[in-house]
Amino acid sequence: MGAPAPGYDINIQAMEVIMATQKLYPDPQNVCQNLISNGDFESGEYYPWKPRSGGSFLIKEEDGNKYLRHAGRTSVYPGLEQTITGGCLEQDLLYEFSMKVRVDTSAGGSLVLKLAITSPSGSVKYRDFLRASKQYGTDGWVTLTKTFSVTEEMATATDVKLITMVGEGSTANTVDYDDIKILFKRGVGQELLVDNPDIGPGG
Repeated sequence: MGAPAPGYDINIQAMEVIMATQKLYPDPQNVCQNLISNGDFESGEYYPWKPRSGGSFLIKEEDGNKYLRHAGRTSVYPGLEQTITGGCLEQDLLYEFSMKVRVDTSAGGSLVLKLAITSPSGSVKYRDFLRASKQYGTDGWVTLTKTFSVTEEMATATDVKLITMVGEGSTANTVDYDDIKILFKRGVGQELLVDNPDIGPGG
């Protein structure tokens, strides 16, 4: 909030900070089973997701199912981000990512997911994670999946964020998200994250 206009004062009588409900945090009994928190939005809240590069978040409901809408997008860059649960990214562990997405554009747009990986030195590298095939508004909900193994870079990072944007030059005003998960599969994986080819809708 900026400063008030000249001649105006702002008086705050009370302020309250409330912790988000427990269901929005990782399961304390099985923290590393799912590296994403609140990926189904059934709580009616979007924490701990954050908007990137503009736009606003809305929780919408359709046929009794809640989902996240990122509205007010004006370029390819606005998306969402969340820090992947810390302490779980051990090298060579195998995880499966999945999400549902709906892109509102008649021109077509390709959802792009990246990992923002912060090294111990503080530098941030943006690694390609998944690039979906082009989607159109008439396609409705599309499911994306990817199985990957944790690289050394990810395992030694101080922070790893999952981020989204819409490529193909699309400026889709709204993008809808639901059922975002990164589920533990097994202890040793063979597929290298950065070597995996682009994957389209459905895997």
